[in-house]
Amino acid sequence: MYRKEKMEPLSQMLKRSLCLLFVLGGMALMSIACEKELEPPIENPQQQENPNGQENPEEEEPKDSVPDTTNGISADALSAYLVLKDAVEVTGELPTATDSQLKIDVRDTLYLIKGYPFGNRIRVKHDPAQHIAGFNIYVGGSSYYFDVPAETADGEKENDTISSLILDLDLPEDEMTHYPFTTEITIQPHDGSGNPLDEFPLTLTVEEPVDDQTGNGPICNSITQTFEGLETPPRWKWDFSHLEFNGEILIWAPNRKQKINPLGWGCCVNGNISGTAADSPFCREGTTQPGYVWVELEVDDYVIRNEEFMWVFDNGFFNVQGQEDKKQYFPSLTNFCTGEIGYEYSFEVYGAPNDTPVGTHDFTPGATRINLDLPNWQGSYRMPRSATLVYTCHSVLFLWDFEGLDFFYSRFEEYPTFGPEFHD
Repeated sequence: MYRKEKMEPLSQMLKRSLCLLFVLGGMALMSIACEKELEPPIENPQQQENPNGQENPEEEEPKDSVPDTTNGISADALSAYLVLKDAVEVTGELPTATDSQLKIDVRDTLYLIKGYPFGNRIRVKHDPAQHIAGFNIYVGGSSYYFDVPAETADGEKENDTISSLILDLDLPEDEMTHYPFTTEITIQPHDGSGNPLDEFPLTLTVEEPVDDQTGNGPICNSITQTFEGLETPPRWKWDFSHLEFNGEILIWAPNRKQKINPLGWGCCVNGNISGTAADSPFCREGTTQPGYVWVELEVDDYVIRNEEFMWVFDNGFFNVQGQEDKKQYFPSLTNFCTGEIGYEYSFEVYGAPNDTPVGTHDFTPGATRINLDLPNWQGSYRMPRSATLVYTCHSVLFLWDFEGLDFFYSRFEEYPTFGPEFHD
């Protein structure tokens, strides 16, 4: 799923370059050794490269040199640490982009968590007539950039006008790297012909999470906020989730459909009476009861979580509020003789009623586990009771105690408006 090519740290590249210089210098000395004895090696590397003793020889700057960025990592090396799905490397600088009035959901800085390969999700809003096929991703000063296809539209709402990608920066474990690590990148959404439709310069910042052994972090060691009622600004907004299923990583995010039922089961009795397992003890898979035929139907139901906000208060209270659209399959509304599937549509606001917290938590500053008690929960139940936490000042991962299910939240200062926030 991710780019595996990782450029080695700059220190290792320099070591290999010096070794190559020594080898080439050695070959030149061997040709002279036939006529005179080998002289002691010259300590000054510049004299080795200039055996005629000329001072300050004029040399052209290497054409492939690139400027250094933060921590002494070159722009080319830094580009190689980007983690992108199905990325194609393109030599050269970015093409010129037009201003097609697209908007992005990153205000100015995209925050990532050091050491966790989840990255962050970027969304771009566009006109329905505009087709976003992919994104050009460029680190300033690099000699190349990446062309990354947009996420598949499968699972999006009908007539959706939001395209997205996931981006991460997997920096090497090196003493040269200090956190928070910041660099500048440029994102260009482009159409199917590769023409850039707009351009967004962003700051990319990788933050170090709270240590799971000591509970200490370089800056922030808590995910709580002061309890002053639910009208205070929320602390966290749900960005997306990962679900590992059959070796594949599935993305669940705002405005993405999540399937509820793959199949519907029931019986057709005597060719004209539809029934379910709840209607008759003879309606079972493999039934041999005269007149009964077991029927399986492909179901097209789903739940779409439009948005979710989470409060973790410092007095032990916990709250979640969100909105969902549902298309729910109902066996009792389905005709298993004609194959007509019955659905009900609903819009739900879930969380707790009357602006009261859904329950309590046991989180304390520095902790990397949280346990929840949710007696006031209403709506769809999906909040597990226990999770491992990975968090920084601007991001938190809830690694639920359910295999392969992770929820990513980002800091959000304003009161929820239940809809994505986009910027020019």
